[in-house]
Amino acid sequence: MGVDRARFAASLPKGCTPLIDTSVLIAYLEGGLATTEAATLLIDDWVRSGRNRAIVSAVSAMELLVGPLKAERAVDEYLDFLRRFPNLRCVPVDVAAAGQAASLRSRYGLKPPDALIVGTAMAFGADAIVTNDLSWMKVSPKPVVLLRDYV
Repeated sequence: MGVDRARFAASLPKGCTPLIDTSVLIAYLEGGLATTEAATLLIDDWVRSGRNRAIVSAVSAMELLVGPLKAERAVDEYLDFLRRFPNLRCVPVDVAAAGQAASLRSRYGLKPPDALIVGTAMAFGADAIVTNDLSWMKVSPKPVVLLRDYV
């Protein structure tokens, strides 16, 4: 299996600021998924280098930590990643993000976590959302990049 680097790069051009969803973070940090190679390309090659500065919603940070906590594994590696990874910023859910989320939730019936993540992308000026959630394509005013489309 390989990543269609050219198509993927065209969907996230240099300078584009993506919001990275939980599923992409899990593919990157835990590995072993069909999308891990694409997530690694995005995060290690493009975000680390500064080609693309990225944001992560605090909601995704919470979702990311659940798996290790349930498995009684340490979360230090995950927290360190969220706090210190170059060109990656974990942003809070503020009133602006909550307002955007409420609008999405009332209009499309999104589940609260999904609405908050998409609302965060809107409030913090993300240029695109990288996810594996096909349903977001119908509701996001931002371009949605499905990681699985490039593997």
